[in-house]
Amino acid sequence: MNYGRFPSPAAFYEGNKALGFPEIIDNGDEVVVDIVMPGARMRAFYFRNPDACRAAALANLVAADPE
Repeated sequence: MNYGRFPSPAAFYEGNKALGFPEIIDNGDEVVVDIVMPGARMRAFYFRNPDACRAAALANLVAADPE
């Protein structure tokens, strides 16, 4: 596996898991990947199906503009 390139969210998740990043939270339909390195932090959200992705997007829209 080429850990420098991730052609898909699944490859990104599996690659980082293999590298030992402890901040991978698998919530079933949603996977949160937290990567912390000196000088950088990244949080990525991946969804296993379109319905979970749409629900998260709608929740973010409502949170941004509750009216």
